[in-house]
Amino acid sequence: MISILLNNNEALSRHYENFPEYFHFVSLNNDSLPDLIFYWPETSNEPIFEVYTNQANSLNLVYKQNGRITFMEYDSLTQNIKFKLDEVGYSEPPFLNRQHFVSIEPSKGDSSFEAETVLHFGGTTFPSEFTKHQLVEVIQPTYKLRMQPEIADNVICDLTTGDKAITLAEKADSTGRVWYFVKALNNIKKSVTDHYYIDSGSPEGYEQAIYGWLSSRYVKELQE
Repeated sequence: MISILLNNNEALSRHYENFPEYFHFVSLNNDSLPDLIFYWPETSNEPIFEVYTNQANSLNLVYKQNGRITFMEYDSLTQNIKFKLDEVGYSEPPFLNRQHFVSIEPSKGDSSFEAETVLHFGGTTFPSEFTKHQLVEVIQPTYKLRMQPEIADNVICDLTTGDKAITLAEKADSTGRVWYFVKALNNIKKSVTDHYYIDSGSPEGYEQAIYGWLSSRYVKELQE
């Protein structure tokens, strides 16, 4: 079965001959056919992570991403699998990095696969743990998303009234101001007034979730 699958893909077949340890055959959509997770950790650039589903003994690529696996969780009861990939940017500083979150739930059949990407700039301060999960909305026409929980030369971009984010942690600075570490949701637009912006040539384009810090003063909580 495995040889038949790989014979239909010359590049994978060649890799399998030399690096069989990079191939992980599992059932991803609950149809009893062997699907494939391919992870090549040692390349000249970023590691390669690919997911293939078995379609009538032919491998169909459903997900491809660069990034090193920094988290994996497997539930032996449900056979659900979760991965987090960290992709490091190599553009001009501050480097634009990406975290890719992959979730596979075989019980959902052909809808088993979900993925999300969140951007963050090199130098962004991350909290030691995520202790919150609250949807909030900006209520100020111009509100700055920052790389650190302080007012300094650290602006990522401007948010505006109606923009939404998910708070993941909070921290008070030396003045008592409370800051939220957030995942701003698909509303980051390029602007010449921003200190940094997302390159329009990137695969994500202008609209993509991104990590940063928001002052809690001009946001309101929403029901999720």
